[in-house]
Amino acid sequence: MYIVAYGSKIHIYKPTGPQQLLTTNPLLILDLPSTPQADRIRASDPYSTHSINHLIVGNLGTAEIILCACADGDVLAYYTTPIHRASLTPPPTPPSTPSSSTPPVTARQPTPFFHESVGISAWGLAIHSHSRLVAVSSNAHEVQVFAFALSSSIPTPISAPVPSPPSYHPPSTFPPISPPPSSLPSRCTDFRLRIPLGARGDNIPSIAFTSTPEGEAENVVASDIRGALWFLSLWGGRGKTRVPTAPGGVNWRRE
Repeated sequence: MYIVAYGSKIHIYKPTGPQQLLTTNPLLILDLPSTPQADRIRASDPYSTHSINHLIVGNLGTAEIILCACADGDVLAYYTTPIHRASLTPPPTPPSTPSSSTPPVTARQPTPFFHESVGISAWGLAIHSHSRLVAVSSNAHEVQVFAFALSSSIPTPISAPVPSPPSYHPPSTFPPISPPPSSLPSRCTDFRLRIPLGARGDNIPSIAFTSTPEGEAENVVASDIRGALWFLSLWGGRGKTRVPTAPGGVNWRRE
């Protein structure tokens, strides 16, 4: 599949033939839903939109997903398998004599299994497949890490074989934990970590995960628009490390 964001929609194409040509029209257009919090942000800020700032594709556990971040703070994830199936299924045949009151026929919309808000324009995205984590950075000068439950009853070691995340997580099911815990929390429920950069931080356009030698998530690496590189510990009590990567001075950013 070829996946591209246009405004607040995701267009799905399927390259065909030896030359991998794209059709003129997409096979499927995902019209992103919006959280109530994002609706309130757009209502109070005329410059805020539901447009997609960033979109990535990667594996969360054993399932491939599309993850996108919006200018009003919404973050959504879709499994690619139902999107692929929907893109191959033509929409229902319209009536032979449609009336003016008949709505246009469109393909069935796959449902995002993850839909949360970070409260302000979101930019950086990262997926840690093995640890089942999604990280999102925003103009709040912070990184939020969403941890999916690995067990519905008892805590399960993160390295043990576990199923993929449930098929759908409704909004606001990830209660925040702040500051980051000193040890790995129980993974029997969903939760989110909020890791602010502090007074020396700024907007964060790009993030990534680092891993332990065993493959578990360990830090989030973040780059801010002041040119600093941050290492943000997820747990273990190591806190934040800031590495300047650009010349100092008051006016260097504008220069």
